[in-house]
Amino acid sequence: MKYILIILTLIFSLIGCNDNQTSVENHLYGTWEGIDSRSKPGVLVFKKDKTLLMNLGGWNVNEVKGAEINWTIDIIKDPMHLDITLYHEGRVMIIPCIFKIINKNKTLFSCVFDNESRPSNFNLDPDMLIMLNRKINK
Repeated sequence: MKYILIILTLIFSLIGCNDNQTSVENHLYGTWEGIDSRSKPGVLVFKKDKTLLMNLGGWNVNEVKGAEINWTIDIIKDPMHLDITLYHEGRVMIIPCIFKIINKNKTLFSCVFDNESRPSNFNLDPDMLIMLNRKINK
């Protein structure tokens, strides 16, 4: 009986985590715009198929012929993790990022482009710190 309770507890915990993951993913879907820490405009478009349109700091990856960009999140981490994965000509580059949902229309976002480290908080001096605002289509 004790083992059944433990197993049921684990199953319901996993279901709850999955619901939270889906909720955060749903929050991210759509177009986000902002000005980065270097005063350059940035745009991220999160799509439901886990692809991403990205123009950060004047770098529009989607203009690179044959490039594909995907995104994944880990909501268990604090701050939450976002990995942007670029595929181009057989090479893979992962841009490790963090993000924090401020409200339904604002998300704080930070990443580094050295392909090795992830910002641990928003107080450091990362390559990119940007307050993203949801673009509302009229």
